[in-house]
Amino acid sequence: MPSKLIVWIAISAAVQAVASGAPTTNNGICTTQQCVLMAADIIRDMHQDVDPCVDFNEYACGGFFDNNAIPPSETEVDSLFSHLSKSNRAIIRKIVNPNSPSAPKAAEGDVAAANNIKKMQAAYVSCMKLDKIASVGRKPMQDDIQKLVQMFPVADSALTTKNTSASASLTTNKQNLATTLGYFVSQGLDTPLGLYPATDVKNPEKTVLVVSENGLGLGSKGNYAASRITSVYQRTIANMFNLILGDGPQNSTATTTTSTSWTDVAKDVYAFEKSLAEISSNPEDMMDPLQTYNPMNVIQIAAATPLIDWPLFLEKALPPGTMVPEPLTVASKDYLPKLEALLQKTSSKTMQSYLAWTLIRRNQVSLDSVYQQPMKDLDQILSGVPAGTVDDRSKTCVSFVNRNFGELPGHYFVQQVFNGDSRKEVESIIANLQNTYTKSFPKYAWLDKTTLQGALTKMAVMGVKVGWSVSNPDTSSSASLDQFYKAVEIKEDDYYGNMVRSSMWQIQKEFGVLGKLVDVGSLGMPPQTINAFYDPTANQISFPAGILQPPAFHVDNPDYANYGAIGVIVGHEITHGFDNQGHMFDSTGKMENWWTNSTEEAFNTRASCFVNQYGNFTIKDPFGKEIHLNGHMTLGENIADNGGLKKAFETWQARYQSDPSGKTIKNPRLPGLEALTPEQLFFVSYARLWCSKARPESLLQQVMTDPHSPAEWRIKGAVQNSEYFAQAFKCKKGAPMNPVKKCDVW
Repeated sequence: MPSKLIVWIAISAAVQAVASGAPTTNNGICTTQQCVLMAADIIRDMHQDVDPCVDFNEYACGGFFDNNAIPPSETEVDSLFSHLSKSNRAIIRKIVNPNSPSAPKAAEGDVAAANNIKKMQAAYVSCMKLDKIASVGRKPMQDDIQKLVQMFPVADSALTTKNTSASASLTTNKQNLATTLGYFVSQGLDTPLGLYPATDVKNPEKTVLVVSENGLGLGSKGNYAASRITSVYQRTIANMFNLILGDGPQNSTATTTTSTSWTDVAKDVYAFEKSLAEISSNPEDMMDPLQTYNPMNVIQIAAATPLIDWPLFLEKALPPGTMVPEPLTVASKDYLPKLEALLQKTSSKTMQSYLAWTLIRRNQVSLDSVYQQPMKDLDQILSGVPAGTVDDRSKTCVSFVNRNFGELPGHYFVQQVFNGDSRKEVESIIANLQNTYTKSFPKYAWLDKTTLQGALTKMAVMGVKVGWSVSNPDTSSSASLDQFYKAVEIKEDDYYGNMVRSSMWQIQKEFGVLGKLVDVGSLGMPPQTINAFYDPTANQISFPAGILQPPAFHVDNPDYANYGAIGVIVGHEITHGFDNQGHMFDSTGKMENWWTNSTEEAFNTRASCFVNQYGNFTIKDPFGKEIHLNGHMTLGENIADNGGLKKAFETWQARYQSDPSGKTIKNPRLPGLEALTPEQLFFVSYARLWCSKARPESLLQQVMTDPHSPAEWRIKGAVQNSEYFAQAFKCKKGAPMNPVKKCDVW
């Protein structure tokens, strides 16, 4: 391998060639500005002295590991999400900051654009006004908790000193319970019952109401079995109650000064949550479309949970006048009677304290930083981020705008970063990948004729969305955006109120689609989002503009680089339509079994190989103990990673072989990387998507909750199964990256 000095001399020469106006290729070496920049990035991130057949993660990303430290306020640093998050955030900050020289200005007479700019900038400014937030203190949250106390009065309440004759039993407090739970749902706050609208999997043109498991403050069921986490969690609950309702910030952070009463409240709240966790399903079970489809009408649901007045609960949860389409979809049928049994033995006092905690836990981020410290202590245990870390405030405020009003800055973001021929090129890559899949299906002997025809039909009508939403709202239209956000009120001096109002508005918007036809034109997320996804109920793949940037894509990249990166992502999303979950949905998006028994059996045999392979991969927890990945929970994503890599390579290789001289399809070598073939650079481009360093605490949480495998195994797992990779790097059979046994579905 060439030394770094020689490499950088080559790159310097290439830069000079660009500056002098020399041809864009020189002896088959690309000398364009984009190629030079990309080559420099690749060289910086690699460890070329590592054998790629032994550890491709270290080979492709070793330099990245050396050169990048995890920022103090972050759980990880990676080459795709961290890089683009930072870049996109800088762009959005200039858009939403009214003091930025490049902040957008509305054209004279463009009322809609003026409204949009004012709203998003007011939201940002309200978050940045730290002095105002500090002067308000804890009063807004105290007021919200007292509203809870009035709505759900308890005789021996720990939250108020006022006397009340209210019942201590949920059995005789049924009406207040339903009213309060419904109110919390309408505010976007957690309760033990989650409600959300979703596409009806049996009638994908309609939207239904889903009843789900919910309400765990620690997120993952598994966290309640870890004493090192639960002890800190109980202390956090006590300290937060003391901060908001007790002594305040001057005495709140030391355990010794936390009053006994708040310690008792914390124990009570935690005990309820632990019981809630015990009746909750395992994450992999909640990913099964068949298992989570349980249609029930309101009468049936009420019969399973008689302590909850369901008609009243729904009335208070949903916008006024909303007609609830029946049946509802219950995500976990067994959860309802278990919840009823738990509620039967839960006191009103416990429920009141628990609901107050969910309010504190959710809304504390909108208070002054002195009221957030205990939560940061908890976050240190869960994510590894140091408790004393102070994050850039503008980062918090950009996230607030993106989360609540993302389409507004997204309108201007698209104009800046996703223009020219970018959209056309991405659409071409997608079409080429789709064509490869269509051609490949008849080659699979395990697909019988009936299932083959279904696969071809599904592929033929698979929808594609690139860049931004074209409806609900149309991100390119100021008038559409103005109308979409019209109902939410934003005040420059009321950050807490803005948070509450925007959350309530979002919930009303979401529930407003109940009973209506599904809008397939909406992207479902702002265009600056760094993500891509497949929607099985729409049979549609989507790629927001936010991810369509380097290292995933650049319109001037060599063909192998784009197909090795965004091409694999495209293939990944297409494969989801035929993975262990996606294949349960037909071409129209309806959950319908279009597979024969023999094909299903053959698929399951192949899929079990991935379950075993990835289930044997491990990460190290904060104490150095090896923790195995959940091969069942990650199955769909692993199938998609492997299928996407395979199909992207086949698509690119066919193009490369059709034009080896590069007259129309450009596959030049890169300066300083002349020793690497286009085939090898394809796989390096793939690996560079997932170069990542993460804190052990964060990795552990990912293994417990995330259906994606950790980044290291997204790289190594996929290439271990790739014959194309083994051929490209001439790996011997039995090498770590070329095991004899390989897994393959698509």
